[in-house]
Formats: sequence, structure tokens, C-alpha cells
Amino acid sequence: MEAGVRRAVYTSFLRAAPEAVFTLARDHFHTRSSISSRPACSSARCATASIRNVLPDLVDGGLIRGPAGTGRFAPVSRADIADVAVALLLDDDQPTARFDVTGPELLTMAEVADLLGEAAGSPVPCVNGTLAEAYASRAHSDVPTFEIEGWVTSYHAIAVGELAIASGAVESITPSAPASRPEPGRALPAGPDNWIGGNTEGNGGRSRHA
Repeated sequence: MEAGVRRAVYTSFLRAAPEAVFTLARDHFHTRSSISSRPACSSARCATASIRNVLPDLVDGGLIRGPAGTGRFAPVSRADIADVAVALLLDDDQPTARFDVTGPELLTMAEVADLLGEAAGSPVPCVNGTLAEAYASRAHSDVPTFEIEGWVTSYHAIAVGELAIASGAVESITPSAPASRPEPGRALPAGPDNWIGGNTEGNGGRSRHA
């Protein structure tokens, strides 16, 4: 690239596309498209949310509430995504490619609630509301409309099956298998954004889409 960068890796939400159900994934698509036009970029589409850190933040008032239905997704840890990105950046033999980076197991939101309850040592109920109920529950908050839409549609994307992907990208790119479940008896973390979901794109001079 112009600044002398030999390789770049961009992480985006899984199934980022102009018509994605999750509204913020549409922005990810346009950003990725701009970056991918450069000759040294790869991307990793990362799977939605992760069990140890972001997923605990789904718990509000002691329960998970959202219109995820019985849809499934494969949470991946931020640490696993970081390992994938580092591997793509440091290995010149890695191809230019797009990788779906997910955890190893497709889970429903109810199953996630059970896992979080086991880790915390107390039950975490899961309430599947409707889209209308989800929007109404945030209607009086002081957050911007686009954030409310992002919150609701992230659940809805799971419900409609848009995120039902479990890949082997972590173990194929890094020396380790992806983490999948929280440790029993471990309290739910308070901090956000450590478990996520998405897609990674990296460029090593050759072009291939995975």
C-alpha cells in the first residue's frame, strides 16, 4: 500500500453484506469492500458474540431477553480472533483470503443462557420476545436509534439463521483449537467486548475466498 504496509487484516461481522439483517453488518461490508480493494488485505468475518465476555453482557436484570428465537450461532473469543489476525499478519505464506472465524459449536441463545448460568453458579433465564417487544423495551432509552436497531437486529439475525455457521478457521490458521465454553464456577465478567463474532480478511499476495 502507499504507506509501505505489506499486509493488513480487517475483522468484520459474520455475513456482512448490503442486505444483512444485522444493520451494523451492512457498514462492515462497505468498509471491508473499500479495504479489500487494496492489494495487501485479508479479512476475517467473526461469529457474532462470545461466551466469556460479550455474551455475559447480554444478561440484563438477571436474564437474557431478545428476539433470537431458536436460531443458532457459534460464539468465538476475541483472543482467538486476535490469534488468527496475528497469524495472518506474520506468515507471508498465508493467502489473500476471507475467513469465517467462529467458535466450534452452534448454540441457541437459550443454550448460551444455560452455559452462562453454569459459569456464574446461578440460573440465567432466556426470554425470546418479539421484534416489537424488543424495540419497545429500548424506546425510552437515551441511546441513538441506530444503536437500538443494531441491538434488535443482532438478535433477529440469529433468529432467521443468518449466523448459523461453525467453521474450522481458528484451528486451521493457528496452532490452537478455539475456546468454546466458560469455566464452571466462574463469575460473569463485567467488561464488554472480549467475546464477539465476525469475519477476518487477510492478504498475502494471492487471492482466494474461503
